[in-house]
Amino acid sequence: MSNRQASVSIVAVSLMLACANAAAQESANKELDACIRKEQLKTTLKGALAGGLLGALKAKTDDKKGDTTKSVLVGAAAGGAIGFAYAHFNAVGKCYKKNPNLVPESKIERGAEFADLKKKLRYDPAQGVLAKTLSVQMPAQAAPGSKVDLNTSFAVMTPDGAETDVVIERKLFVVADGQETEIPFPGHSKEDRKFPAGESVDRAALQLPPDMPAGTVFRYEFSVTAAGRQASAASGTTLVKG
Repeated sequence: MSNRQASVSIVAVSLMLACANAAAQESANKELDACIRKEQLKTTLKGALAGGLLGALKAKTDDKKGDTTKSVLVGAAAGGAIGFAYAHFNAVGKCYKKNPNLVPESKIERGAEFADLKKKLRYDPAQGVLAKTLSVQMPAQAAPGSKVDLNTSFAVMTPDGAETDVVIERKLFVVADGQETEIPFPGHSKEDRKFPAGESVDRAALQLPPDMPAGTVFRYEFSVTAAGRQASAASGTTLVKG
């Protein structure tokens, strides 16, 4: 076989593998979407009931102001968005439990080195093991059906610059008309890992449902803790725009 024939064969095999991987990914996405729709049907009623209760509570609170009708409508709208979000992400969580291979992995990258971060944070070895969330970055606005990137930087500091055990927690909240409710985070909500001293950047993502009501706000909270000390948390928000 000539070099040219070998090159053509390699390209052909590469294209076949790429097509196969794409087909497998598309199949996995369809499987996940079908599962989410099925599970969402089961949980929508519970979400709607929760939303109705929130609306009723809002109405009762505002009834003293003599505007019961308006407060019921406002409360019902808030409850609807919260109930919808809960139903969707609860369904996503159940589908991930059934299909662990479909759970998206967060990517953790190396940031500033220990020596540089030690100066920036004015870290003293006498402080002992320290884990600190530095920032959470996410878009201020996002359209329904879009992917929201969640980028968090955090520091791990140790007296001798060695690696240490760290607990990461990711939480998701939905906010509508002043009501905030925690909903299942679509991915790994908690991880126990070892990290080298220095800065690390956690890159996760939130896939919004295509029919998420405009005006809904999602708040993402990230926290880290080490050596049994109090967790250090930071959060960011994204507004769903129609």
